[in-house]
Amino acid sequence: MIMGRATCERMENMDIVNERFRKFREMLGVSVKELAEKTKIKPQRIRDIERGKVKVRTGDVTALMDVYGISADYLVGSDMMPHPIFKDRKEAAFWKGMSQLPKEELAKVVQAIEEHAGAS
Repeated sequence: MIMGRATCERMENMDIVNERFRKFREMLGVSVKELAEKTKIKPQRIRDIERGKVKVRTGDVTALMDVYGISADYLVGSDMMPHPIFKDRKEAAFWKGMSQLPKEELAKVVQAIEEHAGAS
C-alpha cells in the first residue's frame, strides 16, 4: 500500500501526540490509574493512547488541559514544553479555580496580592 504525503504526516502527528501524552503523564509522576481518576479517561484508553493503538480525541486533550493546564501546542508537537506545568495537583487545582473566577472576583484577588506584595 502506498501512502501519500498527507497520510504520512497525519500518522507522524498521531505518533507525536500519543508519545507526548505518555511523556506528560511520566513527567507528572502519576500512574495510569491516577491519570484516569483525575481526567475521567478510562485507564485502558490511556494505555491504548500511549501505545499508539488509538488516536487521541479532542476530549482527551481537553481533559488534560482542564485538569493539569497542559498546552495543546505541546501535545501536537508545536511546543517543546507543556506550559504551564504544575508542581502538584493542588497547584493545578488552584490555577484552574483562578481561571474560572469572574473578572470582578479575579480583580479583587490581584488587588489583594499587589497590596500584600507592596506591604512586604
